[in-house]
This record gives sequence, structure tokens and C-alpha cells, in this order.
Amino acid sequence: MKHFTVFTLFLLIFIPNLCFSETGNKEFPDTLYTLDKIMNLSGQLQLTDEQKNKIESLSIQYNNDSIYLNGKLENLSKRFAEIIDNNNINRIEASLVLDEINSVEKIYKEKTILFFIDLKNLLTEDQQKLLSDRTN
Repeated sequence: MKHFTVFTLFLLIFIPNLCFSETGNKEFPDTLYTLDKIMNLSGQLQLTDEQKNKIESLSIQYNNDSIYLNGKLENLSKRFAEIIDNNNINRIEASLVLDEINSVEKIYKEKTILFFIDLKNLLTEDQQKLLSDRTN
């Protein structure tokens, strides 16, 4: 049972993070750019000070949201592990916690996509074209 618990915790904590990593970002269109891509080409993009400030502000907000949501997911995962560690598992309680985990993961995914959209909207058409050319 302990191995199952550890495996479940791994899935609940680390899989959502892979969805938002640079390599796990395949589910998002190529027309959305991550902060890493923008920063790696910032010199070539010739970002204005205003763009840099807005990108920094968006990044801080997204990072704060991510820290909060990751903490919430971690707590929910621990709670779920405790539920399934019992000899007599309460299906209703387990289902409610799984629903809550799914809800937080959905919010996290939405915030990530909206962050990428906000980043893209800060860029000019020429900057977006340069990024598209570099990512293809």
C-alpha cells in the first residue's frame, strides 16, 4: 500500500508540473511563447523598457499564483494519500478530494495559458514573427 501511495503522490504532484515545463508544453500552440523563449531572444527582440516592466510584472503575478496553486496541490495530494492509506477507504471523501485536485489543476492550466497570451499580447507583430521563426 505504501508503494501505491508514493506513486499516487508522484502523479498528483509532478505530472501537472510537467504539463507546464518547457518540454511538456506541446499541448499549447506554437504561437504562444513561454517566458524562457522571450528572455532567451530578448536582445534580438529589442524589447522596450515598458515591455520589460510589464513582462516582469506579469511574471511576478504568475509566479505568485503558481506557488500558491502548487502548495494547494501538495496539501490536497497529502490529504488524498492519507485517505487512501486507511484500511477502509471512504470513496465519497476520496472523490471529493480528487474533484478539488482536478479543479486546482484546471485553474493552474488556465492561468498558464492566460499568462502566455498576455506575454504574446505585449509583443509587436515583428517580435512575434521573430519568435515564430526561431521556434520553427
